[in-house]
Amino acid sequence: MDMHRIISAIDHTNLDPTTTEKEILTFAEAAQGSGIASLCVQPCYVETLVKHFPGGIPICTVIGFPNGYEPAEIKAASVAYAFSHGAKEVDMVVPIGRIKAGEFGHVYHDVQMVLREKPREGIFKLILETGALTEDEIVHSIQVLNDLPINFYKTSTGFKYPGASETAARIIMKYKRPDIQLKVSGGIRTIEDAEKYLSIGATRIGASKLLEACLKNKQ
Repeated sequence: MDMHRIISAIDHTNLDPTTTEKEILTFAEAAQGSGIASLCVQPCYVETLVKHFPGGIPICTVIGFPNGYEPAEIKAASVAYAFSHGAKEVDMVVPIGRIKAGEFGHVYHDVQMVLREKPREGIFKLILETGALTEDEIVHSIQVLNDLPINFYKTSTGFKYPGASETAARIIMKYKRPDIQLKVSGGIRTIEDAEKYLSIGATRIGASKLLEACLKNKQ
């Protein structure tokens, strides 16, 4: 597969809670000019990176991460803050426990309220944490949420629960609204992994090690 296609799909990610501002600046600087889709970082570093790299790689951040159990009002305020301070994309975790309880009306309301804070040009990715859900729960979630203006479904946070799987990716591709895209994340480190998920239909890959592997392969 064309290495450029893989690199252009990468959300290059650093969500390690121990990362310092100096480290996140080094991380971001090393990726400038690489051609990746975005840098995905902690909310506290969004404004820092926007100021240090004006016109650089788009900044993505996470909301309700990694558990999704904040009230919708808190997540909505976090989304508004992220976009107003320069983020171009946000990845938000749905309330996993509400899905497990079959409370899909609550899940719908949660996402609907948050989406009111998304600017027209903003990109919104919804994390389903598929490693914590049954296949039926994934399908039902997608069917309930498909009419909302979501840009991507995302497979996982990469924290605690199993990450991306072919099964989850294929389920999302089968049941999602055609214009909603798929982002896979959680344990994707190799070019072979990337090729597999892109062939399934993913258009974004959240990963912390994949860019390094791709750049080494290009040398």
